[in-house]
Amino acid sequence: MKINKIIIVLAITTLITFAACKKKDSTTTNPTPPVTYGVISFHLHTNISTNEDSLINYFGQGVPIQDSLFYATNSVFHTNHFINIKLDTAQFYISGIVLHNTNGGSVAVSGQYILKYIGAEGPYIIGSVPTGNYSSVSFNVGLDAMANGMAPGSMSSANQVFPSGTGSTFNVFNPPATFTSSVGQPGDIAPMYVNAGTGYNTMLVAGFADTSANQSGQYMHFSYQIAGMGSMPITVPISLPAQTMTNAGQTSVGVTTANTLAAPAEMHLICDYGQLLKGITNFKTQNSVTPATSTSPLADTLIKHIGTMFHYEYN
Repeated sequence: MKINKIIIVLAITTLITFAACKKKDSTTTNPTPPVTYGVISFHLHTNISTNEDSLINYFGQGVPIQDSLFYATNSVFHTNHFINIKLDTAQFYISGIVLHNTNGGSVAVSGQYILKYIGAEGPYIIGSVPTGNYSSVSFNVGLDAMANGMAPGSMSSANQVFPSGTGSTFNVFNPPATFTSSVGQPGDIAPMYVNAGTGYNTMLVAGFADTSANQSGQYMHFSYQIAGMGSMPITVPISLPAQTMTNAGQTSVGVTTANTLAAPAEMHLICDYGQLLKGITNFKTQNSVTPATSTSPLADTLIKHIGTMFHYEYN
């Protein structure tokens, strides 16, 4: 009987050991797959309208919204009449870009600064991000304090944007005075640097406005320069909602490994200067606005309106 008990104990011990080994094998995890990346960009339209394909009712007549390549022309509604607007300069900086994935994650792109200028819709390279589907974006219009304090051209070569057409690069803190678009047309880029004490303009908008009651073509030049002071640059946070079939005609922008600098994924946005200039009536004198504090009503209005001028292009 003693021998039998020993055999039984050994048998039970063997079964327990075998079961424990089997359980350990069943919980073995596979290695995490490597993260893959693709390049994403902005495709930015310069408009004077709330929607590219909408109509403004002008004394009972529909006025189609224009999306001109270099010289956007249209009307901004006011309480008494329309003011026809023509833009020849429409530029601003973008920084602090954060892309929001449909899986709930976010990707902050650091060290990339974009100078959007009239005449070039894109691609404006954001950067290389993990592959996936991105449903929304947030960013700042304007520069952070570090970038605003740098002298023109002193930033590293990484802080460049790929303009439309040629595929060449340039430093956004020392841009060329002229460029050629993707369709071979020349365009101009106005200097954004003010001086060492101010730094760079957050936004620079210039053009002509017909303020006559009967819209007889009496255009007056205007220029708005929005800037802060050195270590206190003016930045306006923009946070767009998730894309939907209603506001974008799609629910996300897909990024795959096939998206490279030469063929980036694109997030299409409308930059609506009609919203920026809405309610402005004093176009008859040239305005140079460089507020350090909220002491200028005109500056306050323009800065407030920057936050309303972006929406998705409906694809």
